[in-house]
Amino acid sequence: MERKNTMSRIIHFPQETILKKRCVIMVLIAMTHTVYAWLSRNEEQEMRFGDSNQLIIHPKGIFSSFCKYAMENSKFMYNLRNYSYVIERSQSNKDSGRNTIRRDIDNYLQEFAQQMINMFPLEDGKLSIDSDDSDTFIKFMENYKDSSDSLYVLAALYLLSEKINIPIEVVDDEQSGKNLILKKKNKNSLHINLSIKTYKSTNQDNGVVYQEQTEKIINFFKNIADPSSGIMVPEKFSMPSTYQEFLTGDFLFNPKFLIQSYIYKHIDTKEKYSQFMVAVYTLLRESMPSENQAPATEIEKHAQRVFESLFINESSDTMKNSLDCFNNFYAIKDMNAVKDWILAFRGDSLKHLHTRLPTFNSESGDFNENTSLKSGYANCIEGFLLGIFLCSTFEEKSQKYKLDHLPSPSDELKNFFCKYNEPTAATNISIHKDWCRVVAGQPKKSKILYDKPSKNQISPGLLNILYIIKAIAGQNDKIDTAISCLEEITMKEKVEESDLKKIQNCMQNVFMSLSYSKNIEVGCNSLSLGQTGVKPKTRTDITLGSGQSFFVVYKKGEGVMAATVNIQLSKEKLIPILNWSAIDDKNSQIDCAESPFKKMQEKYAEPETYSEYIIKQYIDIKLYQIAPVIEKINEFTKRIQALPMPSNSIAQNPNALLLWDTLENINYKSRIIETFLIHTSPNKLDAKNRMVQFTENLIGSVSLADLRTKQKILKGFEFNENYKEYYAKYSTQASEIFKSYRTLEGTQILLESLMPVNASPVAIISSFLTLTKTLRGSIHGLNFFGSSYVCENLIKKLSELENDDDIKTNMEAILKSIKKCETTLSQYMPEDVFMAWFIHIGQWEAYHKKSIIKPIYESIDFRKVDIKNVKSILEIRISNLNNSIICSIVESADKLLEDNKAMLVENASIDDEKYSLLKESLQKLLINPSDTSKEKTRALSVASLVTG
Repeated sequence: MERKNTMSRIIHFPQETILKKRCVIMVLIAMTHTVYAWLSRNEEQEMRFGDSNQLIIHPKGIFSSFCKYAMENSKFMYNLRNYSYVIERSQSNKDSGRNTIRRDIDNYLQEFAQQMINMFPLEDGKLSIDSDDSDTFIKFMENYKDSSDSLYVLAALYLLSEKINIPIEVVDDEQSGKNLILKKKNKNSLHINLSIKTYKSTNQDNGVVYQEQTEKIINFFKNIADPSSGIMVPEKFSMPSTYQEFLTGDFLFNPKFLIQSYIYKHIDTKEKYSQFMVAVYTLLRESMPSENQAPATEIEKHAQRVFESLFINESSDTMKNSLDCFNNFYAIKDMNAVKDWILAFRGDSLKHLHTRLPTFNSESGDFNENTSLKSGYANCIEGFLLGIFLCSTFEEKSQKYKLDHLPSPSDELKNFFCKYNEPTAATNISIHKDWCRVVAGQPKKSKILYDKPSKNQISPGLLNILYIIKAIAGQNDKIDTAISCLEEITMKEKVEESDLKKIQNCMQNVFMSLSYSKNIEVGCNSLSLGQTGVKPKTRTDITLGSGQSFFVVYKKGEGVMAATVNIQLSKEKLIPILNWSAIDDKNSQIDCAESPFKKMQEKYAEPETYSEYIIKQYIDIKLYQIAPVIEKINEFTKRIQALPMPSNSIAQNPNALLLWDTLENINYKSRIIETFLIHTSPNKLDAKNRMVQFTENLIGSVSLADLRTKQKILKGFEFNENYKEYYAKYSTQASEIFKSYRTLEGTQILLESLMPVNASPVAIISSFLTLTKTLRGSIHGLNFFGSSYVCENLIKKLSELENDDDIKTNMEAILKSIKKCETTLSQYMPEDVFMAWFIHIGQWEAYHKKSIIKPIYESIDFRKVDIKNVKSILEIRISNLNNSIICSIVESADKLLEDNKAMLVENASIDDEKYSLLKESLQKLLINPSDTSKEKTRALSVASLVTG
């Protein structure tokens, strides 16, 4: 109570008289509300500290609005809490697995991991400080939310992380049992005196809960600040002193980062921020000498350095030089207010708003996972509705999906947006399945028609769309009016020109009535009447004919900052097609988006402090996010490959990857796992290797119930035979997905994943050899091995080896592995592949080496070569080329043979015949290469796809 009265005396609005006391603070407090950054530019600069009122919050300190904004939006803590190797995730992705701390880590990391779990309990994979448990740190903090006492606790923990020994401790109390106290300096009074017990609810009869987690958190930070405690932060996890040290990501395991992240998450109002900074200032001043006195001890000097990193004189040169940063920061915030609105509709989510789904049984609540994708269905109308509801329910201020504006949302719709309450990086198969639970299997009385008897695949038709909107969002006048209008039109012989305007207005009114944003446009070029549904339940509806379309456009912003989300239905070959895009003027928007970030990037080109490292990383992440999707994937791959991958006995850790935006995107997870397994294919690592544990957590973070997700996340297993030791609990699933990759398309995907990876020659060759082992018995492997794409990439990698003997040895190993892929059902023989390789190499003079040519030549058994098969293999690469180019390629191979005859024909009695047969085969190819168009093989259907 004492502090509450004190606070009311020292906080004033600018226009009032300033009280000259030891800790006089002037703060502008606006109406409390949740914000991304704590204060506006003016509000932050109007906070004053010290007797002279000239100290303000350091704009480059860790508690500046910019630093908080940058760190929160960089998702460092999200990645650490979800994927760090110190916590083991379960295969089922349940809570029990998330909170299992690995026991093969040292005592410090075990203690750090436990407090991270205590402070950040996860909710469905989302970073949160909230929990339903009664013994949690947040329950203790909320018990004192009506005063500044809880903010003093956070201030004390932060300063303890800075190794300033703040006198906070848990003591015995005669009345309450145990209290948390924080003593004042040189006074027989306390800043706080809080019971460590809380009630389970506001009803005190419901029992008392001792906050054991809170005590453990307090003691952890106290021990860190006390050198005699025995718990020391390893030097490896020290806070970075250079940007290069920052990029290792090791600082994420420092207590200072842990408490900063909690403070950022907990302090979500301006009032909390002002009270917290008062607490920090007050406690720091008590650890420093009196004003106008120089620090005399090392403790006081350290406190002075921390103080100067957080507060600065407003007239200092540093402050003046920071004004440009302020301006660019607020330009970034203004831009993100628009860009965040379409966050859910960018990148990978644009490509995956509709897909193919297995059928759903609404009675059992299960999907028929045994159904092949071809016998499933394309969820175009479902995807259209998903887009409508994502746009309609997104509330800008909170950046969440909310349903409180809908008439009477169904329980299924509530459950969906309870699970997906904020934009995600990608719309994956799990989201589609959960959305299917919302819209499939509606009761007969709803009038909704489906194209499958199992009540799957919503029938196309605007009237049908309105019926399902009414069923899941509830009834209102706009929906009823639109239904009546469209029902009347369906009674006609056709949709008249005058009806189009009615339809547009009715549908626009419906979408506006369901949406937070009212800037919506509906359009159509023409519409038709047609029968929808399946017998015996069909009806006339307003549908799309060939060349017709219906679209809904959601708009945000003005001028170059305008953002537009377009959801369009059209029709091709009797199948509804969904086009989904975030449309804008690409050049002007990207230029506009890049401008403030480019300026900030220049400003922070050589960061010097921890907060500047954070800001620079955030800027790089934002520029990366602005980039087109394909550039993003390429850039992300470069980052993965830039990591030092583990060698035979050295366990590297993957912390650097935790600094590059959220890893929730399944494509990123898959790419990390795949790249890691390719890079380390030649060596068997310990199962306790940090990269092994990290990638295991990436696998554990996704649901493997869906085949396509499983295929993507486990694909890398194909390239490293040690996966069974690394990821033993996923071996069964791996066997299942290996079968799916034994198709023509699957083999192609694997080869195209391996060949472009920028790994060592030994790693690529080892991965290829592992792949050929898994393809033994498949009829499709040899179809692609002969292509110039595969040949050139392998030869190029071989050529990177410095020693000719190594090149020869590895080439022989490759040829031997291909040889073992021969089956009685194969279209080609290995010799056909080797013959094609010899012809390919004729084009590439850089690879005309004995160590490459000789092993291939010696592997060709002309008794098994089929010239028609050789033609077909060549056609995989050159089917779209004219005869003269084909002849040129074969002539190059003939020249290669002529130029290297002496080297190839070392034993005349044996090699002369082989040489002559090869010459003869090349001549046959030259006679009439156009005949290859008549030689159809299983490879030709995808020939154009494997071109490199």
